[in-house]
Amino acid sequence: MSIPEDLIPEILSHLFRLPVKSLVRLQCVSNSWFALINEPRFIKMHLESNSERTLLVQTWNCKADRPLNYYLVDLSDESRPVKIFPPFYNPDRFSEIVGCCDGLVCTRTYDDETVIWNPSVRKYKKLPSLPTVRAPGLPPNFEYGFNFAFGYDPVKDDYKVLRIVEYFESSDEEFAGAFEVKVYSLKAHCWTSAQDKWPYSESRISSAGPVFVNGALHWLVKTATRGITLLAFHLATEKFQEHRLPVEPQSVKTLEVLGGSLCVSAYGPDADAQSIEFWMMKERSCWSRLCTVPTFHYEKPLKAWRVVFSTTDGQKVVMEMDYGCKNLFWYDIKNNTRNIFLTHIRNKRWIGTCVGSLLLLHGDSVI
Repeated sequence: MSIPEDLIPEILSHLFRLPVKSLVRLQCVSNSWFALINEPRFIKMHLESNSERTLLVQTWNCKADRPLNYYLVDLSDESRPVKIFPPFYNPDRFSEIVGCCDGLVCTRTYDDETVIWNPSVRKYKKLPSLPTVRAPGLPPNFEYGFNFAFGYDPVKDDYKVLRIVEYFESSDEEFAGAFEVKVYSLKAHCWTSAQDKWPYSESRISSAGPVFVNGALHWLVKTATRGITLLAFHLATEKFQEHRLPVEPQSVKTLEVLGGSLCVSAYGPDADAQSIEFWMMKERSCWSRLCTVPTFHYEKPLKAWRVVFSTTDGQKVVMEMDYGCKNLFWYDIKNNTRNIFLTHIRNKRWIGTCVGSLLLLHGDSVI
C-alpha cells in the first residue's frame, strides 16, 4: 500500500509527536510505513521535534565493585523506573558509560569492548577493536590509561567516539608524557588518527568532563606549564582549542550543559555559605555568571556535585549532590527551591539524560 503524496505532510505532523515505542510498533503497519519511519530524514526530524526525556541510571554493587543494574526513569513519573539491559550485559564484568548523545549511549568494558547503544529501540553497534600500541621511544616503566568521549559532528552528520591514551611514568602519575588520539566514525565504522595532536607535552585530564556541547567535547586539563585549563576538541575539524576560564581554575569543580550552553561550576566566594556559582559561556571564552546555588547541607557536608538535567530554558535543573552517598534534587533556580527525588534507587553510580530517538534502527538487536 502506497501513501498518497498529499497526505504525507499531515501524517508526519502527527507522527513526530509520538514516542519512540509507538513508532517502532507502527513499522509493522505496511511496507510504506516501515520505509517512512526508517527514512533518515524522518528520523532526524523526529529527533529535532521530540521532547521525550528520561534519566539513564546505572547502579553499582559496592561489595563486588561491579555495575548492578540499568534503569530508564521518566522525569514525570519517577516512581516507575524501567529496568533495561545493555548489549553483552554481565553483572560480573566491569563496564562504564562513556556518554549520551541524541538518545545514543556509548559504553565500554575494561577489556576494550565498546558499543554505541540505543536503549529506546534496543539496538546497538559494536565498534571495531582498537589495540593499544606503546608509543615509540617510551621507557619500559611507562604505563598507560584511557579517556573516552562521545558526541555528534554536525557538519558531517556523524556520531564519533574519541579515545585518548595517556602514557605516564609508573613512579609518577601526576603528568602524562605522551598521548595518542584516535577517532571512531559511526558512518565510516572505523578508527582513524585525529587531525590534531594533543597540545600539551606534560598534562593529565581531570575528572571534570568530558562534556559535549555545540559540536565539541570539553575537559579540564592540568598542565605542567599553564596550570588548569579548559580544553575543547571540535569533532568536525578534529582540532583542539583552549578556552579561558571565568574564575580561578583551582575553584572550578565541574563542567555542565545548561540551556544548550557550556557552563562551569565553582565554590562561591563566601566559604561559610558554601555556595556554588554557575558561569555560562555566551561566546568563545566570554562568560557571564548565571546563578548562585546554596549547597543545602543534607545529613553530611557536600563532597561533590553535578548537574544531570536542565530544562530547555535552563531555569530548572536536576542536581546530583554527593554527601557520602549520591542524592538527586530538582532545583528551581528562579525561586531557589529544591525537592529530593529518586530515593528508591540506591547506589547510583552514573546518571545522565537520554532523549527518545530512532537512531540505529538498523543496528543489531540487544538480546
